[in-house]
Amino acid sequence: MPGVGPAALVYGRPMTDALVTVRALWSSSPLIGIGIRCSVTAAGRLNGYAFIYDGSDYSLVRYTNSSPLTSVLSMSPPSDGIPVTLEAVGSTIRVLVEGVEAGSITDTTYADGNPAVLALDINGTFSLFEHSPI
Repeated sequence: MPGVGPAALVYGRPMTDALVTVRALWSSSPLIGIGIRCSVTAAGRLNGYAFIYDGSDYSLVRYTNSSPLTSVLSMSPPSDGIPVTLEAVGSTIRVLVEGVEAGSITDTTYADGNPAVLALDINGTFSLFEHSPI
């Protein structure tokens, strides 16, 4: 359904170059993820980049008006509880699993924004959430 997406808890202040790290139970929710360069419009719509588990696939996506319009990278799932980092430097967005790059994309749609946690329901479990500018 266009325009319907996950709830996003947007944290901190807007950053250009930044990283977000979580330890999550990725298998605990039908949609769970972390975001970077995120913003929420006045209408409550999410814009930005997110690493998500959607119930069947793990992807790095670009959200526009809460719709994952562009799935820019599909990848193997991380194990529950290990650190996953989403990093944005310049036009490069990288996913790191336990500090090792699992994939990256180049995209200039969103130049800055806030870190975020995304979930479709309250079953998503995060045991660590850290964010910082680079």
